[in-house]
Amino acid sequence: MNLMATDGYISAEQKQLAEREELVLAESPYPIEAPHFVMLARNQIDKLFPTEEIYQQGGLVVHTTLDLDWQHQAEATIQHQLAELQRSPEDLGHNVNNAALVALDPHNGQILALVGSPDYFNVESSGAIDMALAPRQPGSALKPLVYAAGAGSIQPDWRLDRGEHAAGRAQLIPDRGRQGVYTCQLRPARTRTGVGA
Repeated sequence: MNLMATDGYISAEQKQLAEREELVLAESPYPIEAPHFVMLARNQIDKLFPTEEIYQQGGLVVHTTLDLDWQHQAEATIQHQLAELQRSPEDLGHNVNNAALVALDPHNGQILALVGSPDYFNVESSGAIDMALAPRQPGSALKPLVYAAGAGSIQPDWRLDRGEHAAGRAQLIPDRGRQGVYTCQLRPARTRTGVGA
């Protein structure tokens, strides 16, 4: 306020009125559709153009590949899947609270939908962190590949069960109830261990 009054943008009376006025903060954040995508685009723009240049040009008009219908469907899908994962036959739940989804056009690689977390504005779950792009440890996601390397080959019928070792033939069995989901089972081969002289 002081600078605005000093530079003549507001009068001393307007400055005093503004200083006496009670601030009212919004209870909910400003609504942004596809916030992780917006922040991704914003970061790329910031890398391409200096802020001063953008303001001197009167701003930018940015066209993106995001499809809001796909985005809304992706957000709904994540919410549905998280709710399903919280249910179990024993009513124990699975303590799954985060998810991410990226939908790409397979012909050109353009992003059609990007959901980095279920709720961007949820501070408790660090919702602003984009789990679709954040570097993470791969964990058990690499196990099938490691087991396949140990089995010697990967075939369309590759399968691997927990607890079995990587000696033998591996097969991937499609789950008939869920399209695109496979069960891995490794059938162990006979192995001998011996000590030689």
